[in-house]
Amino acid sequence: MRVRGRGGKGPGDPGRVVVVARWALVAAAAALAIFSLARAGRAVERPAVAGQYVCPMHPEVTSAGPGQCPVCQMQLQPRLEPGAAASSAAPVAAITPPRAAPVRRRRLARQVRAPATIAVPDGQLVSVSTRAEGWIATLPVAEVGRRVVRGQVLATLDSPELFRQQQKFLNAVRWSRAGAPNIQPSHDGDSTGDLVAEARLQLQLAGLADADITAIAAEGRPRRTLSLRAPIAGVVIREQAARGGFAAVGQELFAIADLGVVWAVAEVAEGDVARLRVGQRATVEPPAGPPVEGEVTFIRPTVEEGARTVGVRIEVPNRDGALRPGMAVTFHLDGAPADVAVVPATSVVDTGRRAIVFVVRDGRDEPRPVVLGARIDQGRDEPRPVVLGARIDQDIEVVSGLAGGELVVTEGAFALEAESRLRAARPAP
Repeated sequence: MRVRGRGGKGPGDPGRVVVVARWALVAAAAALAIFSLARAGRAVERPAVAGQYVCPMHPEVTSAGPGQCPVCQMQLQPRLEPGAAASSAAPVAAITPPRAAPVRRRRLARQVRAPATIAVPDGQLVSVSTRAEGWIATLPVAEVGRRVVRGQVLATLDSPELFRQQQKFLNAVRWSRAGAPNIQPSHDGDSTGDLVAEARLQLQLAGLADADITAIAAEGRPRRTLSLRAPIAGVVIREQAARGGFAAVGQELFAIADLGVVWAVAEVAEGDVARLRVGQRATVEPPAGPPVEGEVTFIRPTVEEGARTVGVRIEVPNRDGALRPGMAVTFHLDGAPADVAVVPATSVVDTGRRAIVFVVRDGRDEPRPVVLGARIDQGRDEPRPVVLGARIDQDIEVVSGLAGGELVVTEGAFALEAESRLRAARPAP
């Protein structure tokens, strides 16, 4: 019989089993951690998927080859194999190593473009109404868009008032032919002139044409209906007459426009108005058909406060009638060519409140990495607010903010902007 000493532990002691099990678990956890790290390291070093490129900022943008993201203009990066992960130690700006290029001068024909609307010139729109009340008996012209010539009958009017004035005129003609004194005394005894001339004048004031008055005198009897004629040649753009309807004095029955010459009324941005002069030749482009050349005839002296635009009027010939009132067209004018400063469109970062570019201070233009956290105001890249002008192909005009020959970041500007925002959001130590 084996006797155990005091405090001794035999092979089957439960305490020893617990200790051994505990160290076994620690060893297994360490082995698993080492395996995970090795696997993660291999995942980082896995090669990119052949023919697959993706935008770091917009993963939905992919391409079969290298290029730029159409959204943010960043360089596309090779896509890693499934399960691969990028190193967390890589700086943000290192995704697209910045490149720099000098501000260039480019010859630009300054062009002013603005939307415009076709309108009828003042004095070429005539409202046709009756000067005596009556009823519309016939309506030879009953539709909008009808072309009419001067003197063409638009409608005939049945008017008791005009019938009485015709009788008065015919009576004066008969008295004159009978040899009666052709003088009408006034209440104060003074003569008022020729009765026939006065009666004819009243018919003219009532709107009758001279040809109709002469025909009435030749016929010797009044007409029951009288003709309402077109005062000018043009196109009927409004028609409010109805056969059998009543026409009041001064009521518009027709509106006729002479569209041989029209106006293109444009709203030009106030910054472009300085390039315009009255008398300049300009081009009006309709939605369909060839462009038409016209002349700037008026520039409004005030600015529309809400839209910050200035009204400009261009007089345009319209012999074929292709330009219709109310039509939306485009007005453009080519100014004198000038040399302007331009930078690549990829250099400009629009923050929503202003446009900036990053200027390289030390003059280096080769690719170089940017260390995350480097202070921009003490480094090589200085954010500079700029005022932009027109876009020319892949370049943008810089109106102010840059000097000729300065180097600006052309690739990686968005990464620099993101980096500066991260640094600004970082709490102070």
